[in-house]
Amino acid sequence: TWGKTKPNDPSDQHFGWVYRNPGDAPLPNPLGHGANECDDTLIPDPSSGVKSIRELYELSGDYQGPFTTPVLFDKKLNRIVNNESTEILRMLNVDFNDHAKNAVLNLYPEDKEAELTKLNETSIYPKINNGVYRSGFARSQSAYETAVNEVFETLEEMEHRLSNQRYLSGDEFTWLDLRLFMTLVRFDPVYTTYFKTNLKRIADYPNLL
Repeated sequence: TWGKTKPNDPSDQHFGWVYRNPGDAPLPNPLGHGANECDDTLIPDPSSGVKSIRELYELSGDYQGPFTTPVLFDKKLNRIVNNESTEILRMLNVDFNDHAKNAVLNLYPEDKEAELTKLNETSIYPKINNGVYRSGFARSQSAYETAVNEVFETLEEMEHRLSNQRYLSGDEFTWLDLRLFMTLVRFDPVYTTYFKTNLKRIADYPNLL
């Protein structure tokens, strides 16, 4: 969850992702609204043992940040390999085939690369993946309205697109379907409340659902 990454240092005001183990003391909300229980749903990191994403970066020799996720971490060398989501996704598609259960699966079909890249750059990333964050962190009412309207206009477009085909580019599951899913799966339980993207729910879109 979100909290101070150096809780014992009152002069350090950095907040970021912090990690706890089942049975740890409840983690106070940064704004003072109660606390989060440390229950059995928490999954400890058995390799690094860090207590925050910041500590993982520091373990890699980066003390400046920004301390962002996702992260592809080499636990043998104790260093971050990459922290850019699209690059990590492409690396996981091919660079770990020796360890994959379904190594022949290719989420980047060459014949659909141009179509998928354009759809990602014009719609999926700016208006959905990043659109929910633009809504949630908008600094003005007009900025919020612009962002949230783009979110739902694009969701309507994708709903219509998927009414005629199973996946974004036809009958084949690709990296862009996976990227869209990552926002859709968090939309109703998280973004509708915290980011106020609440004109509709994903549950109201039968084809996106």
